[in-house]
Amino acid sequence: MREAGKMHRIMVADDEPRTRNGLCRFLEESGLPVEVCAQAGDGEEALRLLLEQRPDLVLLDICMPHMDGLEFLSEAKRMGVRAKFIVLTGFDEFSFAKQSVALHAYAYLLKPVDEDELAACLRQAVAELETERSQDEQRSLVATQVESNRNLLRNAFFMAWMDGQLTPAAWRENAAFWGIEWPEPARLTLLKPDFDRSGVVHNQDKAPMLFGACNIAEEMLEDCRVCCSARHDKGFAMLVTASEPRRERLEEISDVIERHLQLPCRLECGQPAAPADVPGAIASLLAQIEESSQFSPLVQQIRRYLETHYQDPELSLTDLSRALAVSRPHLTRLIRSAFSTTYISYLTDIRMRRAIDLMASPENKLSWIAVEVGYSDLHYFSYAFKKYTGLSPSVYREKTYGT
Repeated sequence: MREAGKMHRIMVADDEPRTRNGLCRFLEESGLPVEVCAQAGDGEEALRLLLEQRPDLVLLDICMPHMDGLEFLSEAKRMGVRAKFIVLTGFDEFSFAKQSVALHAYAYLLKPVDEDELAACLRQAVAELETERSQDEQRSLVATQVESNRNLLRNAFFMAWMDGQLTPAAWRENAAFWGIEWPEPARLTLLKPDFDRSGVVHNQDKAPMLFGACNIAEEMLEDCRVCCSARHDKGFAMLVTASEPRRERLEEISDVIERHLQLPCRLECGQPAAPADVPGAIASLLAQIEESSQFSPLVQQIRRYLETHYQDPELSLTDLSRALAVSRPHLTRLIRSAFSTTYISYLTDIRMRRAIDLMASPENKLSWIAVEVGYSDLHYFSYAFKKYTGLSPSVYREKTYGT
């Protein structure tokens, strides 16, 4: 019977088939917690299998073709392989033993191998492997706990900073500890996801989704030299950079996040003069984002105006700007942030949804529907409708309403 415990993988490398088969048979019948994972007949094959199979133990003949055992050990040492190598040789020469020990061989046994000696050597090697594995697991556990506590401490610092609870001296001390170098001038970009508009986010998903969105933003702002980034429990993230991101870049980031995470979001940039100004800058940027949300009074005015005047084929962004006494650039940003699209796309969406409703009545001719939703030309209406739905108006109407 095999000894209790996890099996350890062993490779046998010997150019003599009879010896190799005999060693494999001995290992199978020894009762030791080892299993043969690979066999090699020459040094080059052994090196390839060593890298492929990653055995815990290797029985290695010194004299093999293509690459001898000492060359093999040298390559394994150079590549940092951690396996235990038990060297076998039929030459009782001190130089071989000396070289193999220098190359970190675990043991040196003479051929013909004494089975009791080999079993004792393997038993000791397995015991050391178990000890090393236990130590590795302990180190991994400690490292995980340290990293977890480190993350908690880092998050506590950033939360206190964003909430305005740090004195300048406390900020400097923490910033030095976390390796934060404040740029001059500093730019703060606030990222605020709209979780309510996402169809895939539940309450328990918000933290990892915000983490993913922040990572995307940080990568895409790399050329602006990100000084630090942090996420707030209230569902937003801040990124401090050394240069100001272009508006086009912020919109591009928003597009990428929505495309990859199905998470609409808004990014706004401000300029805090010092770390102490970060809480005020955050509050200001959050207010800007709230102003441009779908439910702000101005956005509601935009929605109502377009839904009332969409029948006008000449309706333009300039008309909307004059009617609401708001500049065209500001309207463009508001529509983009509130509806995650452009003015033309939003207006087209209103017109197409209305056209689809009108198609439900068989007496409504397509030429009449086109004019009714703001298209003076039936051909252009058909082109826009197919681009919107993927089907021509007549095919869509037949498939949807059977008329």
